[in-house]
Amino acid sequence: MTLTLTETIEEIYERPNRRRRERTCPRVVKRGRHNSYPVKRPHHKTIRHTEPPQIKIMNPAA
Repeated sequence: MTLTLTETIEEIYERPNRRRRERTCPRVVKRGRHNSYPVKRPHHKTIRHTEPPQIKIMNPAA
């Protein structure tokens, strides 16, 4: 089991995801047309991100 887990983690490290762009309001759109996303309202404040998100790989139940 631990050998399989180690191999899986090594395979994940071999092919990392490309760098993500920083998003401010990913779940809303400016204008509602023919889609199912909610329209941006005043309470959807814009968030300034100073750096990309931090991704941490947790240690599974070992």
